Amino acid sequence: EPWALAMFVAFGTVFGLLAGMKVINRMARITPLEAARRLASPGSSDGSYRVSRFQWLCFLLGGLKVIIWLGGITPQTDAMKVADDILNFVGAAFFLYGFSALMVSHRQSLERILAAATQLLSGELRWVAVRNMLASPQRTMTIILMSALTFGVVLYPMVLSDLFYEKMVRAVRLNLGSQLAMSFDPLELSNGHTAVMPIMESMEAVDGTLKSVQRKLREAGDVQAFGVLYEFSVPGSFYIPGQNHLPLYLIEQPSRFLRQIYYESVLGVKQPFEIILQEMAQDEVILSQALAEQFDPGPGGVIALGTGGAGEIRAKVAGTIRFLPGLADLMIQNRESLGSASLDFINAISGQRPFVIGRSDSTALGTLKAELANVVLHVQTTESQEDIVEKIEELREKGSIPPSTRVSWEQNDKARLSNDMFVYLALENIKVFMVGGILIALGGLTAVMIVNFTERKRTLGIFRLRGAAPWQVIRIMLAELVAPIAIGAGIGVPVGLIAGFGLTKAVFALAMGSSILGVLPVHFRVSWLVVGLIIGVLTVFVISTLLLSCHIFQKTSREVVRG
Repeated sequence: EPWALAMFVAFGTVFGLLAGMKVINRMARITPLEAARRLASPGSSDGSYRVSRFQWLCFLLGGLKVIIWLGGITPQTDAMKVADDILNFVGAAFFLYGFSALMVSHRQSLERILAAATQLLSGELRWVAVRNMLASPQRTMTIILMSALTFGVVLYPMVLSDLFYEKMVRAVRLNLGSQLAMSFDPLELSNGHTAVMPIMESMEAVDGTLKSVQRKLREAGDVQAFGVLYEFSVPGSFYIPGQNHLPLYLIEQPSRFLRQIYYESVLGVKQPFEIILQEMAQDEVILSQALAEQFDPGPGGVIALGTGGAGEIRAKVAGTIRFLPGLADLMIQNRESLGSASLDFINAISGQRPFVIGRSDSTALGTLKAELANVVLHVQTTESQEDIVEKIEELREKGSIPPSTRVSWEQNDKARLSNDMFVYLALENIKVFMVGGILIALGGLTAVMIVNFTERKRTLGIFRLRGAAPWQVIRIMLAELVAPIAIGAGIGVPVGLIAGFGLTKAVFALAMGSSILGVLPVHFRVSWLVVGLIIGVLTVFVISTLLLSCHIFQKTSREVVRG
């Protein structure tokens, strides 16, 4: 936007003027003797470097932000939230700047690091390369800082993009539950006979049709396993005010359900999801978090299901979960049209989603009167999901299987996720940051490398006059430019990974509609694309250094020294 562009122009102009004023003031105060000394030996007179107060401040603020990213700390007050948002953008750069200055200020430690970094490149001429780099600590720090910024700025948008999309895909898999899910209207499965009746009778009414569907699918394609999820509506307005029914989901044996359904441990409350299901006895039930907060049955508590009298069933509560895999979850993203008040309203509605989970082989629940509302058939197959869907359509057109209300499969939902406007725009904006960061960082680092090479040309020419072989000169040049870049990469890569991980958590902490995305944690991982990018950037720098080194041999040694 125009105001943002004007702000960047203003900041750039101010920083440029401040830097120019500092150089002019330094030139005005320098003595002729000091100028001659610096001309004879560029860099500081004693080869030392001292950390300024501003660099210490950057190191402390950036280090604080890195700790917050790693620890997942969330600020509480409004002022802290504003400060945290600002540090999300500048924290990585502050830390890299302060840490680079702190490293260069410790001369002995820097010398050991440079010696180790140049061992492979310069060999027996390592001491020459290290001495030259330590003679100009400010210049060495500039290369380390620019290299660290390059890798940090390049990596964190890519890591953010990967982790962002990976979490969205996990949410899609949890909503789907399996590779393919078919939802059936109970009227289609029971030939139009559905009503409030004992649960066991409702399941028997649709059992024959479900087995026929499974048999037809096995004959049509390579299907390994099926899973059935029953959704019942238990009458009664006393569970949640304003709601005249309670959803009851019946799963098959817990061990079989866990083998066939994609789940994550974080779905469980107080205990991992799989532990809660494995410990659920035949006649026990599991409550949703919203229902548990409403009734608070406590450990080993009991909940009454039904309308009272002969229809009431008292079931022991085995545990509490946040979401049940395999159900269509409310995944509302924060669009521009949703204000904070709208989000609060949506979250209040979606947060009150009471349901109970039981086992389909439960004897006690089998006598409970309820209405069958939906049947979900989960399908596991090694065949192409598109081929299975086509065969399902063919069977449905032939009348071999009843029509389904919805057929969802993993690959299709992932493709729809990529085309979702919220996800698409988020990933595209991240790519803009990444590409812009690459161009700016590479441009700055290339400029620093050219300046350093230009100032080193005379020294390299003297090496040639002293009898150094061309390959020795190239190795010295490689060591003096590549070693600081490698050290900067060693700093910038971890910071870039941490920043990408922390910013991904910050993105999902923003105000958005309540959904399973608020429950799933961000999993840290490094893709092969990130590794390839790191290797690619290092390769570009090495090739550039080789080309610059070969440029020395276009002139004679005497011409280089005179130049």
